[in-house]
Amino acid sequence: MKLSVKILMLFCLFSATSCYYPSEEDLFVNGKHELVIESKITNNGDNFVKISTTVDGNSDKNYEPVNDAKVIITNTTTNEKELLTLNSDGLYKLNTMQTPTNNTYNLSVIFNGMEFSATETMPKKPNIQLLGIVYKDSIETEYPGIYLYFVLKKNLDKIGFYKIEVSVNDTLKNKYTDLLLFDDRMYGKNQIIKLPYIFKDKDHVKVEFLLINEVIYNYFYDLNMQTGNLFSNITPPMINPHNNIIPNVLGCFNVASSYKLDTIIKKKIIK
Repeated sequence: MKLSVKILMLFCLFSATSCYYPSEEDLFVNGKHELVIESKITNNGDNFVKISTTVDGNSDKNYEPVNDAKVIITNTTTNEKELLTLNSDGLYKLNTMQTPTNNTYNLSVIFNGMEFSATETMPKKPNIQLLGIVYKDSIETEYPGIYLYFVLKKNLDKIGFYKIEVSVNDTLKNKYTDLLLFDDRMYGKNQIIKLPYIFKDKDHVKVEFLLINEVIYNYFYDLNMQTGNLFSNITPPMINPHNNIIPNVLGCFNVASSYKLDTIIKKKIIK
Protein backbone atom coordinates (compact mmCIF):
# COMPACT_ATOMS: atom_id res chain seq x y z
CA MET A 1 0.00 0.00 0.00
CA LYS A 2 1.54 3.28 -1.05
CA LEU A 3 0.13 6.21 0.82
CA SER A 4 1.73 9.43 -0.33
CA VAL A 5 1.87 12.36 2.02
CA LYS A 6 0.65 15.42 0.19
CA ILE A 7 -0.47 18.92 1.00
CA LEU A 8 -4.01 19.35 -0.23
CA MET A 9 -5.13 22.77 -1.42
CA LEU A 10 -8.88 23.11 -1.80
CA PHE A 11 -10.30 25.88 -3.94
CA CYS A 12 -13.92 26.96 -3.61
CA LEU A 13 -15.69 27.28 -6.93
CA PHE A 14 -18.99 28.32 -5.44
CA SER A 15 -19.73 30.08 -2.16
CA ALA A 16 -17.71 29.63 0.99
CA THR A 17 -20.50 27.58 2.53
CA SER A 18 -20.28 24.98 -0.24
CA CYS A 19 -16.66 24.10 0.53
CA TYR A 20 -15.61 21.03 2.46
CA TYR A 21 -13.11 21.86 5.19
CA PRO A 22 -11.31 18.69 6.31
CA SER A 23 -10.65 18.13 9.98
CA GLU A 24 -7.16 17.26 11.10
CA GLU A 25 -8.01 13.56 11.43
CA ASP A 26 -9.16 13.42 7.79
CA LEU A 27 -5.66 14.03 6.46
CA PHE A 28 -2.46 12.04 6.68
CA VAL A 29 -0.11 13.64 9.16
CA ASN A 30 2.36 15.66 7.11
CA GLY A 31 5.85 14.19 7.19
CA LYS A 32 4.96 11.31 9.50
CA HIS A 33 5.43 7.71 8.45
CA GLU A 34 2.20 5.95 9.43
CA LEU A 35 2.13 2.37 10.68
CA VAL A 36 0.20 -0.10 8.50
CA ILE A 37 -1.07 -3.44 9.85
CA GLU A 38 -2.75 -5.78 7.36
CA SER A 39 -3.80 -9.35 8.01
CA LYS A 40 -5.73 -12.34 6.81
CA ILE A 41 -6.80 -15.07 9.23
CA THR A 42 -9.08 -17.76 7.76
CA ASN A 43 -10.11 -21.37 8.30
CA ASN A 44 -8.19 -22.36 5.15
CA GLY A 45 -4.70 -21.51 6.39
CA ASP A 46 -1.99 -19.32 4.82
CA ASN A 47 -2.57 -16.91 7.70
CA PHE A 48 -0.40 -13.82 7.96
CA VAL A 49 0.06 -10.36 9.41
CA LYS A 50 1.89 -7.81 7.27
CA ILE A 51 3.42 -4.76 8.96
CA SER A 52 4.92 -1.75 7.25
CA THR A 53 5.13 2.02 7.37
CA THR A 54 4.15 4.53 4.73
CA VAL A 55 6.87 6.30 2.74
CA ASP A 56 7.36 9.80 1.45
CA GLY A 57 5.65 10.72 -1.80
CA ASN A 58 8.95 10.98 -3.66
CA SER A 59 10.19 7.56 -2.51
CA ASP A 60 10.83 4.82 -5.06
CA LYS A 61 9.39 2.28 -2.61
CA ASN A 62 5.74 1.37 -2.13
CA TYR A 63 6.21 0.87 1.60
CA GLU A 64 8.88 0.32 4.25
CA PRO A 65 8.66 -3.16 5.85
CA VAL A 66 8.74 -3.52 9.63
CA ASN A 67 10.87 -6.49 10.61
CA ASP A 68 11.30 -5.91 14.35
CA ALA A 69 7.72 -6.16 15.65
CA LYS A 70 6.42 -8.79 18.06
CA VAL A 71 3.22 -10.31 16.68
CA ILE A 72 0.97 -12.68 18.64
CA ILE A 73 -2.34 -14.28 17.61
CA THR A 74 -4.49 -15.67 20.44
CA ASN A 75 -7.53 -17.88 20.03
CA THR A 76 -9.50 -16.55 22.99
CA THR A 77 -12.04 -19.38 22.64
CA THR A 78 -9.43 -22.06 23.34
CA ASN A 79 -6.76 -19.84 25.01
CA GLU A 80 -4.17 -21.05 22.48
CA LYS A 81 -1.64 -18.48 21.33
CA GLU A 82 1.25 -18.32 18.89
CA LEU A 83 4.14 -15.93 18.32
CA LEU A 84 4.28 -15.36 14.57
CA THR A 85 7.58 -15.77 12.73
CA LEU A 86 9.01 -13.27 10.27
CA ASN A 87 8.76 -14.98 6.86
CA SER A 88 9.94 -12.15 4.60
CA ASP A 89 10.13 -8.38 4.71
CA GLY A 90 7.31 -7.27 7.00
CA LEU A 91 5.40 -10.55 6.56
CA TYR A 92 4.71 -12.55 9.73
CA LYS A 93 3.27 -16.06 9.35
CA LEU A 94 1.09 -18.21 11.59
CA ASN A 95 2.61 -21.69 11.39
CA THR A 96 1.02 -24.21 13.77
CA MET A 97 -2.18 -22.83 15.27
CA GLN A 98 -5.42 -24.15 13.80
CA THR A 99 -7.98 -21.43 13.06
CA PRO A 100 -11.50 -22.94 13.00
CA THR A 101 -14.65 -20.96 12.36
CA ASN A 102 -16.88 -19.67 15.18
CA ASN A 103 -13.80 -18.95 17.29
CA THR A 104 -12.61 -15.52 18.44
CA TYR A 105 -9.09 -14.28 17.68
CA ASN A 106 -7.01 -11.50 19.14
CA LEU A 107 -4.13 -9.73 17.44
CA SER A 108 -1.33 -8.12 19.45
CA VAL A 109 1.43 -6.17 17.70
CA ILE A 110 4.17 -4.59 19.79
CA PHE A 111 6.29 -2.04 17.93
CA ASN A 112 8.35 0.90 19.13
CA GLY A 113 7.18 0.35 22.69
CA MET A 114 3.47 0.49 21.79
CA GLU A 115 0.89 -2.30 21.61
CA PHE A 116 -1.73 -2.39 18.87
CA SER A 117 -4.55 -4.88 19.25
CA ALA A 118 -7.80 -6.07 17.68
CA THR A 119 -10.32 -8.84 18.31
CA GLU A 120 -12.67 -10.47 15.80
CA THR A 121 -14.81 -13.63 15.66
CA MET A 122 -14.55 -15.81 12.56
CA PRO A 123 -17.99 -16.32 10.97
CA LYS A 124 -19.43 -19.68 10.02
CA LYS A 125 -18.09 -21.05 6.73
CA PRO A 126 -19.95 -19.62 3.70
CA ASN A 127 -22.25 -21.99 1.83
CA ILE A 128 -20.98 -21.50 -1.73
CA GLN A 129 -20.55 -23.96 -4.58
CA LEU A 130 -19.29 -23.77 -8.14
CA LEU A 131 -22.34 -23.78 -10.41
CA GLY A 132 -20.66 -23.92 -13.80
CA ILE A 133 -17.82 -22.95 -16.14
CA VAL A 134 -19.64 -21.53 -19.12
CA TYR A 135 -18.50 -20.48 -22.59
CA LYS A 136 -20.49 -17.68 -24.17
CA ASP A 137 -19.98 -16.90 -27.85
CA SER A 138 -20.41 -13.64 -29.72
CA ILE A 139 -24.09 -14.38 -30.35
CA GLU A 140 -24.82 -14.58 -26.62
CA THR A 141 -22.67 -11.69 -25.44
CA GLU A 142 -20.65 -8.72 -26.63
CA TYR A 143 -17.68 -10.14 -24.75
CA PRO A 144 -17.27 -13.83 -25.70
CA GLY A 145 -15.21 -16.07 -23.46
CA ILE A 146 -15.31 -18.36 -20.45
CA TYR A 147 -17.18 -17.28 -17.30
CA LEU A 148 -17.41 -18.75 -13.82
CA TYR A 149 -20.73 -18.99 -11.98
CA PHE A 150 -21.30 -19.81 -8.32
CA VAL A 151 -24.38 -20.34 -6.19
CA LEU A 152 -24.60 -18.80 -2.73
CA LYS A 153 -27.01 -20.33 -0.23
CA LYS A 154 -27.95 -17.49 2.07
CA ASN A 155 -28.11 -17.76 5.84
CA LEU A 156 -31.62 -16.43 6.43
CA ASP A 157 -30.88 -15.57 10.07
CA LYS A 158 -28.37 -12.78 9.41
CA ILE A 159 -26.83 -10.61 6.71
CA GLY A 160 -23.64 -11.94 5.15
CA PHE A 161 -20.79 -9.67 4.06
CA TYR A 162 -18.41 -10.96 1.40
CA LYS A 163 -15.10 -10.20 -0.28
CA ILE A 164 -13.93 -12.14 -3.34
CA GLU A 165 -10.26 -12.62 -4.25
CA VAL A 166 -9.30 -13.98 -7.69
CA SER A 167 -5.93 -14.95 -9.11
CA VAL A 168 -5.16 -16.11 -12.64
CA ASN A 169 -1.98 -18.04 -13.38
CA ASP A 170 -0.68 -17.21 -9.88
CA THR A 171 -1.21 -13.46 -10.31
CA LEU A 172 -3.68 -11.91 -7.89
CA LYS A 173 -6.13 -9.45 -9.42
CA ASN A 174 -5.22 -6.58 -7.15
CA LYS A 175 -6.30 -3.32 -8.76
CA TYR A 176 -8.88 -1.03 -7.19
CA THR A 177 -11.44 -2.38 -9.68
CA ASP A 178 -10.75 -5.89 -8.36
CA LEU A 179 -11.99 -5.06 -4.86
CA LEU A 180 -15.08 -7.27 -5.11
CA LEU A 181 -17.48 -6.69 -2.21
CA PHE A 182 -21.14 -7.51 -1.70
CA ASP A 183 -23.68 -8.26 0.99
CA ASP A 184 -26.63 -10.64 0.65
CA ARG A 185 -29.40 -8.60 2.30
CA MET A 186 -31.34 -8.32 -0.98
CA TYR A 187 -30.69 -11.90 -2.11
CA GLY A 188 -33.07 -14.80 -2.15
CA LYS A 189 -32.32 -18.15 -0.53
CA ASN A 190 -30.16 -19.25 -3.48
CA GLN A 191 -28.29 -16.55 -5.40
CA ILE A 192 -26.29 -17.04 -8.60
CA ILE A 193 -23.04 -15.06 -8.67
CA LYS A 194 -21.08 -14.46 -11.88
CA LEU A 195 -17.46 -13.37 -11.59
CA PRO A 196 -16.76 -10.17 -13.60
CA TYR A 197 -13.84 -11.70 -15.52
CA ILE A 198 -13.39 -13.46 -18.85
CA PHE A 199 -11.14 -16.50 -18.59
CA LYS A 200 -9.23 -18.43 -21.26
CA ASP A 201 -8.58 -22.10 -21.94
CA LYS A 202 -5.85 -23.51 -19.63
CA ASP A 203 -5.99 -20.57 -17.23
CA HIS A 204 -5.11 -21.60 -13.68
CA VAL A 205 -7.82 -19.89 -11.64
CA LYS A 206 -8.02 -19.54 -7.87
CA VAL A 207 -11.12 -18.03 -6.31
CA GLU A 208 -11.68 -17.33 -2.63
CA PHE A 209 -14.99 -16.16 -1.19
CA LEU A 210 -14.38 -14.56 2.21
CA LEU A 211 -17.28 -14.20 4.63
CA ILE A 212 -16.17 -11.17 6.64
CA ASN A 213 -17.49 -9.19 9.58
CA GLU A 214 -19.40 -5.98 8.98
CA VAL A 215 -16.63 -3.73 10.34
CA ILE A 216 -14.18 -5.20 7.80
CA TYR A 217 -16.75 -4.91 5.01
CA ASN A 218 -17.23 -1.22 5.87
CA TYR A 219 -13.47 -0.68 5.88
CA PHE A 220 -13.01 -2.11 2.37
CA TYR A 221 -16.22 -0.46 1.16
CA ASP A 222 -14.95 2.94 2.27
CA LEU A 223 -11.67 2.30 0.45
CA ASN A 224 -13.58 1.31 -2.67
CA MET A 225 -15.79 4.41 -2.56
CA GLN A 226 -12.74 6.64 -2.51
CA THR A 227 -11.18 5.32 -5.70
CA GLY A 228 -13.00 7.97 -7.78
CA ASN A 229 -12.38 10.75 -5.28
CA LEU A 230 -11.21 13.90 -7.09
CA PHE A 231 -10.81 16.05 -3.97
CA SER A 232 -13.09 18.75 -5.35
CA ASN A 233 -14.84 21.44 -3.36
CA ILE A 234 -17.84 19.11 -3.17
CA THR A 235 -16.09 15.77 -2.68
CA PRO A 236 -14.23 15.39 0.64
CA PRO A 237 -10.51 14.52 0.53
CA MET A 238 -9.46 10.92 0.99
CA ILE A 239 -9.53 9.76 4.59
CA ASN A 240 -8.15 6.76 6.42
CA PRO A 241 -11.19 4.48 6.88
CA HIS A 242 -12.00 3.48 10.43
CA ASN A 243 -10.95 -0.05 11.28
CA ASN A 244 -10.84 -2.45 14.24
CA ILE A 245 -7.27 -1.87 15.45
CA ILE A 246 -6.69 0.03 18.72
CA PRO A 247 -5.05 2.52 18.80
CA ASN A 248 -6.01 3.36 15.24
CA VAL A 249 -3.46 2.74 12.49
CA LEU A 250 -3.81 2.07 8.78
CA GLY A 251 -5.02 -1.36 7.68
CA CYS A 252 -7.27 -3.83 9.50
CA PHE A 253 -7.39 -7.17 11.31
CA ASN A 254 -9.29 -9.31 8.82
CA VAL A 255 -10.68 -12.54 10.30
CA ALA A 256 -12.84 -14.38 7.76
CA SER A 257 -14.19 -17.80 6.92
CA SER A 258 -13.54 -18.86 3.36
CA TYR A 259 -14.54 -21.04 0.45
CA LYS A 260 -11.77 -21.79 -2.07
CA LEU A 261 -11.78 -22.98 -5.66
CA ASP A 262 -8.56 -23.99 -7.42
CA THR A 263 -9.06 -25.16 -10.98
CA ILE A 264 -7.59 -25.29 -14.47
CA ILE A 265 -9.99 -24.05 -17.13
CA LYS A 266 -10.54 -26.98 -19.49
CA LYS A 267 -11.35 -26.88 -23.18
CA LYS A 268 -14.45 -29.01 -22.62
CA ILE A 269 -16.85 -26.28 -21.62
CA ILE A 270 -20.27 -26.63 -19.99
CA LYS A 271 -22.63 -24.74 -22.27
